[in-house]
Amino acid sequence: MRTHPFIEVKVGDKLVHEVFYQRLLTATITDNAGNEADTFEAEFDDSGNDLEIPSSNSALHVTFGYQDSIRAFMGRFIVETVISCGGSDGEILRLCGKSASMRAEIKEQDSEHFDHKTIAEIVETLAKRHGYQAKVSPKFTKQTLPYVVRTDQSAIDFLTRLSDRMQARFLIKDNKFLFLSGDNLPLQTIHQQECSHWEFSLEPRTQYSMIEARYFDRAKGQQHVVTHRTRYTGPIRRLRTCYPCEQEAQAAAAF
Repeated sequence: MRTHPFIEVKVGDKLVHEVFYQRLLTATITDNAGNEADTFEAEFDDSGNDLEIPSSNSALHVTFGYQDSIRAFMGRFIVETVISCGGSDGEILRLCGKSASMRAEIKEQDSEHFDHKTIAEIVETLAKRHGYQAKVSPKFTKQTLPYVVRTDQSAIDFLTRLSDRMQARFLIKDNKFLFLSGDNLPLQTIHQQECSHWEFSLEPRTQYSMIEARYFDRAKGQQHVVTHRTRYTGPIRRLRTCYPCEQEAQAAAAF
């Protein structure tokens, strides 16, 4: 059973001093949805007012894990804020940082088009252009798109739109462009004795009786509608995207 968690932090390539761990109270990483920056927050006992305050823009490499078991690199974070707070219960130094996965130039708008390229080729082209690696789910390595246009969009916005169209997910994590299948992950069992505390909530999802999707027939210059009937009762859901061919529209409606 995994009972001894640990954290390892480096500033650049150098491990932090042992005092970092001795005075550490909590360490939290928040993996935010989509391409919102992940955050790292650490709180330290600063009752002696003798902790060295890291400079802003310091790069922290953070690893979480369990002793004699698994370890996982959680990301590279840039220190943005250092907060000192206290009261009758003592004094705390709070260190806050954000993930350093996105470079400024990746948000620049551009226009281009891709002819008869696989999704993997499109992702890899943009990743290489901006100095990133690419990781694409196998199902997208052979799927060729006849024509894709990028008009006044950043690479992030363009690939996010493409992922929505393909019922996939696009993320930038650990200096990688991730274009991943939207399929459900395998079941993972977490036992109660493995948790110090937990909380979860169950919320009902809207159920639809039918899904409608549109596609544009370039040869005839017309829009067409395809439908997929579900096993539920409820309203009709109409997808907002207009797909370039019937095959993609059918796949989107059935997803």
